[in-house]
Amino acid sequence: MANSLSVYRYSCFGIFILCNAIVCCVSVWNLALGETIGWNPMIDAYMIAISALGLLWIFPVMCIDLLRKNALVGRVWFECIWVCLFWILELAGASAVTAILPNLLCSTATRSLLPSSCTSTKALLAFAWIGAVNCKQIGVVPDL
Repeated sequence: MANSLSVYRYSCFGIFILCNAIVCCVSVWNLALGETIGWNPMIDAYMIAISALGLLWIFPVMCIDLLRKNALVGRVWFECIWVCLFWILELAGASAVTAILPNLLCSTATRSLLPSSCTSTKALLAFAWIGAVNCKQIGVVPDL
């Protein structure tokens, strides 16, 4: 039982890494597309910052957790705090992306200028929401 929960926990960490890496890359792409039409989407800069922070955070947490027994990062209260913080930040980002970007970058006028603008927006929407939902799943798994 303990082994299966550890596998689930580290699988959630892997999804966290994957989603944050994709969100960071697609946000840079989306920001570049927005700037070519003269619009500076600050939500893309926010998503870049949050996903880069998530990537910078998770690798030391995983290394410390794997290399040290009873480390601070492996405690339930510590994991609940950082998971809740990232969940709130990613949920806010996914909600803002949903509210702002499709109206601006998926319009017919924008698609005629930049055909890939809607594709990048849809990819950003998908992985932002997957990352936000996955953050909630990480907090469900107890530390063993």
